[in-house]
Amino acid sequence: MKKRALKQFVFVSAISFLLLGSNAYAQRAYIALSEVSAQIGYGTLVGGSDYGRTEFALDFLYTEEDAYVGDISFQVFDQVGSKVKGLVAGIGGKVYALNQDNFDALALGIGGMLRYSIPSVKRLILGVDGYYAPSVVSFIDAESFYEIAARVEYSVLPQAGAFVEWRDFGFEDSSGKTRHIDENLRLGLEINF
Repeated sequence: MKKRALKQFVFVSAISFLLLGSNAYAQRAYIALSEVSAQIGYGTLVGGSDYGRTEFALDFLYTEEDAYVGDISFQVFDQVGSKVKGLVAGIGGKVYALNQDNFDALALGIGGMLRYSIPSVKRLILGVDGYYAPSVVSFIDAESFYEIAARVEYSVLPQAGAFVEWRDFGFEDSSGKTRHIDENLRLGLEINF
């Protein structure tokens, strides 16, 4: 039953991207690596309006401890306002699927992100993001699930950037113990096309 839920998650993710791909406006892909983990991601803008842009994204994380995490996210983001130039905020949700040893989890997290392009250093971007899934929307072996991150990014080219990021994925199991899936400093590349 547990493995079946993870397979269904992967199947729904693949179908969603096939359906949304034809309506995509812009896309991004990234890879983030640490000594013990690798994560790849793909996002596509699925619409735009006067009220912000909407991105649909898919990420997969693997660690040396045989943890597999997949997530699908849906986020609306835009410039915060004219008083703070370069500040972008986003809010949205993520559906997580986890498999590690004898633990499996599905969770629905809500959260968001902030990105700030420093005006005096045009290519430098600071960012934070976080998502949380309480027990009411965490299933199988998880009582809650979280993801937090802080990032420094440098735009090497207009369409490509390199970043250093600290990120922590974790969940609380049914015994109340917090388990860190991946808590590391990572290096990464992001390409927009």
